[in-house]
Amino acid sequence: MVQRYTSIGDVPLPRFHPGDVVAVKLHMGERGNRTHVKAEDVVRLVSRIKSDGARVFVADTTTLYPRKRATVEDYLETAALNGYTEKRIGCPVIIADADGGRKIGRIHVAKGLLEASTLIVFSHATGHITTGFAGAIKNVAMGCVAKQGKRYIHGPAWPRHRDSHCRRCGICVETCPFGFITLKDSIKLDVRNCSACERCLNACQNGGLWRPPGAMEESYRRYAETCSTVISCFTKVFFVSELNRVTKFCDCSPNPEPVISPDLGFIVSDDPVEMDRESVRMITEADPQASQVFGDKWDDFITNVSKGMSKGAPH
Repeated sequence: MVQRYTSIGDVPLPRFHPGDVVAVKLHMGERGNRTHVKAEDVVRLVSRIKSDGARVFVADTTTLYPRKRATVEDYLETAALNGYTEKRIGCPVIIADADGGRKIGRIHVAKGLLEASTLIVFSHATGHITTGFAGAIKNVAMGCVAKQGKRYIHGPAWPRHRDSHCRRCGICVETCPFGFITLKDSIKLDVRNCSACERCLNACQNGGLWRPPGAMEESYRRYAETCSTVISCFTKVFFVSELNRVTKFCDCSPNPEPVISPDLGFIVSDDPVEMDRESVRMITEADPQASQVFGDKWDDFITNVSKGMSKGAPH
């Protein structure tokens, strides 16, 4: 059951005990982003956890694509610029894949997170270019794994090149924000660090770039597998989502576009799928224009992840 609260200070937390180790997983914002989870709210959350005698740390993982969170050093610098330092937050701020991932089944779970017995997933609800919506599911599945785990999820959705349809116009080269596509005698794709954002696919009008049938469904299945596997690593997992400053694009964007709905506070649950469905419902009910921003993708994403998670984590 999803419950709603006005302030992070009102959100009920599990009861902790001395000796408990708690990881607060959140997105600390891309450099230049101003709509991410506010550091002052995390300070309040951390203080409440510490008051029970538990040890706590704040964590996220590096990105595949080469912005200012792609390396541990860059992310820590970006986090500090966004207000996330140990001195201010009151606990260690770690990049959990600094030492890579521990392979559990097919999933490379970020090693740093596995020091904790309890995971608090503190998500910021936003739109998303690939899945329509980003919240608790993405915070766990994409955010709690090392780079190999991110590639595992994105891999089915990576663009493919079909030379027979390619006019070598170069529009895909211009569209890719990370330089993963080059054009000399022919188009060359370097998709190893591609996040499958679809910009190039949407730009190509000739079918030179394509995605295999069923690719997104397989990607969503991998989201579900990853989410289930990560959750299985902890004794207790608790979800908090913030529905304030909801934007068209996610907090990975330096410029995520204007806010698309009124501030709605915070919701909590023990089910990430339920969290994300309720988040979309509340946001679109508060401002129907948000439905146009999210599009139809979010329902396919959440529905397919829900089906996959109902099967549980593989062993």
